[in-house]
Amino acid sequence: MDPTDEAKADLENILKLMQDKKDPNSVDSLLQALDKNETIEKRIDAAKKLAYLTQNESQAFQLLNSFLTILNNVIQEKGELRLELMRVVVHICEIPENAKDCLKLFKMIDLDQFLGSSDDISLQLGFDSLAMSISNYAKTKDFDLNYIRELLQLYYDRCHFKNPEFIQLASYKSLLKAMGNETIVLDLFRLENLGILKNLYSKSEEYKSITVALLASCFSKISKEKEKYIFDLFSSAITQLLNSKEQTSGLMALSAIFQAQPHFGAMILSKQGLLDSIIDVVEFEKESVQYFTVEALSSGCNQVEMRKAISEKASPFLIQCWRQTKSSRIQIMASLALVKLMSVNKEVETELLEYDKGAKYFSEILNLPESPISSKVTAVEALAYLSIHPRVKELIANDAKLITNLKLLAKSDDRTAKYGMVSIFSNLTAYLPQLTDEQKNVQKLHEMAKSAAPIDSLNLDKAVAERVTKLVSHNIITSLVNLKTDSANVQESIATTYLSIATEQKHRGALIQAGACRQLLKFTTSSTPAGIIAATQALAKVAITTDPNLAFKGEMASELIRPLFNLINGDKRGLAQFEGLMAITNLAGMNDNVRNRILQVDGVTSLENLQFSDHPLIRRAATEALCNLIYHPTVFADYLSSRKPHLLQIMVALSDDDDFATRRAASGAIAVLSSEPTAIPLLITQKRFFEICLHLLEDEQDELVYRASEIIKNVTIVDQKFAKQVPKDIEKLVVTLRNHKHPGIASNLKLIQSNLQ
Repeated sequence: MDPTDEAKADLENILKLMQDKKDPNSVDSLLQALDKNETIEKRIDAAKKLAYLTQNESQAFQLLNSFLTILNNVIQEKGELRLELMRVVVHICEIPENAKDCLKLFKMIDLDQFLGSSDDISLQLGFDSLAMSISNYAKTKDFDLNYIRELLQLYYDRCHFKNPEFIQLASYKSLLKAMGNETIVLDLFRLENLGILKNLYSKSEEYKSITVALLASCFSKISKEKEKYIFDLFSSAITQLLNSKEQTSGLMALSAIFQAQPHFGAMILSKQGLLDSIIDVVEFEKESVQYFTVEALSSGCNQVEMRKAISEKASPFLIQCWRQTKSSRIQIMASLALVKLMSVNKEVETELLEYDKGAKYFSEILNLPESPISSKVTAVEALAYLSIHPRVKELIANDAKLITNLKLLAKSDDRTAKYGMVSIFSNLTAYLPQLTDEQKNVQKLHEMAKSAAPIDSLNLDKAVAERVTKLVSHNIITSLVNLKTDSANVQESIATTYLSIATEQKHRGALIQAGACRQLLKFTTSSTPAGIIAATQALAKVAITTDPNLAFKGEMASELIRPLFNLINGDKRGLAQFEGLMAITNLAGMNDNVRNRILQVDGVTSLENLQFSDHPLIRRAATEALCNLIYHPTVFADYLSSRKPHLLQIMVALSDDDDFATRRAASGAIAVLSSEPTAIPLLITQKRFFEICLHLLEDEQDELVYRASEIIKNVTIVDQKFAKQVPKDIEKLVVTLRNHKHPGIASNLKLIQSNLQ
């Protein structure tokens, strides 16, 4: 045999042996290791590895053909093996393309056995796998409700109050994920008397919270055409509950609807005679009914248009509840409702603000270790409303114990507690908005006419700055950085707090050290529109006065560029735009990666356009940023391009601007450009070029004189024909200034003189 053919045959044999030898960690090998003949340890290990591998979508997709086998294994096993297999099931069901096949296979097994009845994580994972398949299927073109009705009915059955609460909770949590479209939502709501609402009474706070979240998710899927149908459905169900022995469930349901969709809640409570019928008899009801009435009214007060009606009909009852001391839970809930009514009822406002009664009451609840968590949540929500008042701001800022207890709420799982806490800090640190010149003139007119209330001294910048310093000393920044939230509104409050903290330069280092910059960078894409602006402006303030290499490490500086240009180009003008430009100026001096990023987002065009701004500070900042970008090859080339002659024209013109800093930046850019020989013929043909150079040479500021000397030197070096075009006025001034005290200027002028001879 030919040696070459023999070697080839050996190689083929080796490859065949490698193919025959299976990788023990491959999907196929791990599936085989689940066989009942293997030891339980080996089977658990295989299941764990499969759970890890199937986090990768392509690996999970491979297992679809074995899905039924895995489902049957789940049914037959228990403990750790069942749990790990359930994780594999979830990963397979997460893939949208698998939805219909997974649902088909789910129908082939005993779902009651698959889900089980143990109070452990595998129960929730089982429900979640079904929910994800239903939700993904709901988004397909061939969606058919009948195909999944049997599975949905399973959920509805498990939600029934006769089941243990942990089973109901697991069902509701996964239903939240299953509500993929309006058709499924309407199917849920078709249940007799809206069972989703009937069983809130005596349930845990977690159950109530999940029910509210589920309702909110469902309402968000309802089209305008179906709104009246849903309103009639819920209105009828709640009215029926309120007029039955299940009155408490009706009140709790009304409260839940207000929290989930205030608009629907307001429509129901506004039904003719409903609010009157509730208030007329509530004084004679048992304590539990009174409490849930107050809770429903408090939830109703979240809807601004409902406050007037509730104030007119229910404020005497609520004040009575606030003043009584028999039931602390009624008292605190009534006080929260009254806090929300302060804006529409002067009597209520006086009742709570007089002698700081309201603020002291809620502060005491938060400061008492034995206060129930539900009372603390209510108290922090009330203080969030009250802390817009100057005296309350001072009371909170001066209570170190209260601030410590507020910071602890950052670790809470309760969304209301978190939002209340960050709202308080945002209110305490809020500076008065910057007024435009027009707004200032209007304010002066009001003051002259004595038609405007004087500004409380506790809201002036000095008082705010003192509160900010106190809160920073209490290390609230670290608490806010460690707060985990995906709520855009919570993020907005944190961002506005950071913006206020960053207002004084001395606090910006604390933001950097605590890691707030990374958090703010995230908020520039995930918060509300107002939160995005606040987060970006806070980062801009930090970038202006801090070495960006310290504040924005790694890729952070490049990631910040787009948000800054969104701020610069957005509707927000004045200080925010100016600070955004100043930040870009500082960042542009960092490295090529940042400068490249500025070009990628078309930032140079934005800067060039802003050189035409009517506001001198905006013109200045845009010109300074371009000066820092002029070294970039693309920008440099653009200024010397015959296709963009206006760029050079505006930069030459701004070298003679009235503002010193603008002249300095523009002439600095011209000095850099003039170092390129091909730039000289373009420069000397610019209108008033030599006249502007003469003005710069005559200036009292050495910085400008140096730039002018550098430009003229470069003109005279390139070619004698250009040197001959230098005006006599400049020649005379060069002779006069040639012994200038500034060594750089003196050196340039002597060289110019030599070149002109």
